[in-house]
Amino acid sequence: MIPELRAYTFLLRNRLHKKIKLYKMAFDVIIDKTSAFYLSLLFAYLMYALYKEGGELTHIEQDFNSSGMWQINLLLFSILPIRYVLSSFGSPGLIFSSAEYQLTLLPFRFSRLWSMAMLIQRFKQLLSYILIAMIVSLFIKISLISTLPYIGVLLIYDLAMAIPQWKLFQKHLLVKLFWLAVGLCIAGMALFVSPLVSSIAAVVSILIVNIILLPKLSSNNQLGRIAANGDYKIWNMIVVGAVTKTKFRKNRPYKPLLNQKKKLHPFKNDGQLYSRLWQIYFLKNNDLVLRAGMAIFSMLILLQLLPGWIYYLSITVALFATPVIAVSFFKDRMKSDIVATLPWDLYKYRQSFTYWVHLTGVVLMIPIIFFTVMNWSPWVPFQLLFIGMTGVYRLRLKLEEASQALVKDDKKTGLEGTISSILPVGVALFSLYPWISIVSVPGVIFLWIQRRNVKSI
Repeated sequence: MIPELRAYTFLLRNRLHKKIKLYKMAFDVIIDKTSAFYLSLLFAYLMYALYKEGGELTHIEQDFNSSGMWQINLLLFSILPIRYVLSSFGSPGLIFSSAEYQLTLLPFRFSRLWSMAMLIQRFKQLLSYILIAMIVSLFIKISLISTLPYIGVLLIYDLAMAIPQWKLFQKHLLVKLFWLAVGLCIAGMALFVSPLVSSIAAVVSILIVNIILLPKLSSNNQLGRIAANGDYKIWNMIVVGAVTKTKFRKNRPYKPLLNQKKKLHPFKNDGQLYSRLWQIYFLKNNDLVLRAGMAIFSMLILLQLLPGWIYYLSITVALFATPVIAVSFFKDRMKSDIVATLPWDLYKYRQSFTYWVHLTGVVLMIPIIFFTVMNWSPWVPFQLLFIGMTGVYRLRLKLEEASQALVKDDKKTGLEGTISSILPVGVALFSLYPWISIVSVPGVIFLWIQRRNVKSI
C-alpha cells in the first residue's frame, strides 16, 4: 500500500470515530429512545405524504426533457464557474486540516496527500448529488436517469475547478474580484452573444487555467491558513456546539493590513482610527461580507433575463435586504473584540461604517443602471434617484435604530419606520406606473430633511 494512503486512511478513520462519539453524546442529551421512536414515525409519515403529493406533478418531467432546456443547460455551463470563484472567498474547495498539514512535514508527498483529500471531497459531493437526485425523482416524479447528465456535469466541474479554487483561495482579495469579474463577463456573453459561445469560452478558460496551475500545485501554498479553514469545517459541529453551548471560531489573520507599510503610520484623526477598525472587521469576515454582497449583486444581474416587473421586484427585495444585512454587521462589530470593551464615539463609528456601505451601494447600483439604460424611458432618471435616496434613507434609519438599541434609548421611529418600509414597494410598481417615481422623489427629499433635523446618537 502507498505510504500516503495508509497514513491518510488512518487519519480519516480516527477522525470519523471521534466525530461519531461526539454526535452520539450530543444526541443522547437531546433525544431519548422514546422520543426518537415517535420522531421516526412522524418523519416516515411526512415522507409518505410528500410521495403521494408528488404523484400529481408528473407533467414537470415533460418540461424537464423539453427542447427548450438546451438553452438553459448551456447557460448553466457558463454560470457554474462563478460558483467556485465565490466559494474561494471562504474555502479552498477541499478539507485540508492541521492533521494533513502535519503529514506534509513528514516524508510524504504533498501531491498525493492533496489528491486523496480532493478525491474524498468529490466523493462526498457525488453522494450528495445522488441523494438530491433520488429525492427529486421520488417526490417530483422525474426519472433518475434524466438527472444523471446534470450529476455528471457537476462532478466534472468539481474536478476541473479543484486546482483553480485551491489557488484562488490563497490569493489577495483584488485577485479574487478580478476573476469574479472575468466569470461574470463570460456568463454575460450568454445574454448578449450566444449561450453556446459562452459555454465554450468557459470550458476553454478552465482548461488553460488548469494547464498553467497544475505544475505549481505543490509550491507557494499558505498551508497554515488552509489548515485553519479545514479545522473549522471539520470541528464546527452545530449540534454539539448547541448542546455544549460552545462556539468554534475560525482563526482569522490580520496580515493583509500588517503587510502594508502605510498602515503602520500613526493615525492623524479619529476618522482614520474608526476606518481601520472597520477594515480589520471586514477582512476577518470577508467570506460573509462578500457572500452577502454577491448574493444581492448576482440577483440583480441574473434576473434581468426575466420580465421587467420581476426585476423591479428584485430591486425592492434588495432595498429591504441590504440595510438589514448592514445593520447585522454593525451590531456584531459592536459586540466583538476591543470594540465591545472600550468606550467609543458611536456617531463617528456609525459614520465610518456608513461610508463603507455607501461604497457597496454604488457597486449594487451598476446592474440597476445597466438595466434602466437598456430599457430607457423619460422616467429613468427619477427612478434611479428614487432608488438611491430610498436605499440611503433606509440605511440611516436602520442604523439609528440599532444605535438606540445599543445605548438603550427608548426613542422610537415608529412612523418613519413604517414609511421606510413602504418606500421600496413603490419600486415594484415602476413597471406598471412609472410616474410614481417623479411623484415620490419630493416625498423622499422631505423625509431626508426631516431626518437631518433630528438629533442623532
